[in-house]
Amino acid sequence: MVRTKPFDLYFSGAGGELNPADIDAGTTDNCGSVNLFASPNNFSCFASGQTFTVRLIARDQSGNQAESTTLVRVFEVGAPNLTCPSPQTLTLAANCEAVLPDYTILADAFDSCGNLNGFTPPPISQSLAPGTIISDTGDLSLTLSSSDLNGNTAQCEMTVSIERPNTFPQLTITNVTPETCPGAADGSITAIASPSCGTFDFSKDGGLSFVPGNGSNSYTFANLTVGQYLIKVRDGNNNITNAEVAVVESADTEPPVVRTKNFDLYFSEYSGRILPSDVDAGTSDNCGIRILSVEPNTFSCYTSGQTIAVTLIAVDHSGNRSEGTAFVSVFETGAPDITCPSGQVLNLNADCEQALPDYRGLAEAYDNCG
Repeated sequence: MVRTKPFDLYFSGAGGELNPADIDAGTTDNCGSVNLFASPNNFSCFASGQTFTVRLIARDQSGNQAESTTLVRVFEVGAPNLTCPSPQTLTLAANCEAVLPDYTILADAFDSCGNLNGFTPPPISQSLAPGTIISDTGDLSLTLSSSDLNGNTAQCEMTVSIERPNTFPQLTITNVTPETCPGAADGSITAIASPSCGTFDFSKDGGLSFVPGNGSNSYTFANLTVGQYLIKVRDGNNNITNAEVAVVESADTEPPVVRTKNFDLYFSEYSGRILPSDVDAGTSDNCGIRILSVEPNTFSCYTSGQTIAVTLIAVDHSGNRSEGTAFVSVFETGAPDITCPSGQVLNLNADCEQALPDYRGLAEAYDNCG
């Protein structure tokens, strides 16, 4: 008696073979063993997904034969053999962009149901579509996939190294700030390198050491004094571009602010002298004072007791000049130098009296003012 059961046949390759035992559910014979046959028993990969009616035939030792049918579902499950291309390099153009090529043409895919007997190989797809615009440098990972007619899929990974263009960078000086005052050291130079893909290093004065651009394509050199500077930019390919830039001094047209105070001058000689600081009450300038003077600055003893107007003059480093008036009260305080005569003898007369002589003629007196 022939007994059958349904069966799902899974295989990989061009075709699969069904074993009669796969669909036998306990076939028996009264005289012993039987030989089993399945028909059909070979299925092409193109039959994947289909259901077939299969006959199970049993033949005993005496040649008696019986059969029964069952259903067999066919599944081809072998994924294609996919080989990715070796690592590739893609160089960005001068505008820091590149078009991603179609790397599937460099891959190799083989499938039993795809390219046997003249059939077309299974198609290959790319995770990032060909034609995509690339602008970032570094390693780009791509996944290539291939699916056969039965939906079985294989994948492989490949790497594309994205490199910046191997051309000399362009160096543009976008801003030069002058030094506001002599010695202020507050000038600056801003340099920009292009194309802007990747990062750059910068240096000034032809120095051998470069300052990283901190992930940017620009850098500002600060705290500069008046002078000529050589600016350099270096890209990741060690290409270097130079530019000479001058930092100048800004035109200072702002005059000093003169602040004065009155002063009392005391002296004991023939004349007295004042300093600019004596009548200065905080004169200032945005770039500093170069010369501070006062006129007149010398007064004779003959002006003692007088109040005289003086001019405080301030000149800055750019030659700007300002003046202010102060008043000086003059006091000559030196007493004369006097020398008395030596001791004198005065004899009284018979009346025990004597007129006191004038000793002034014997004394000596000197004064600076005559």
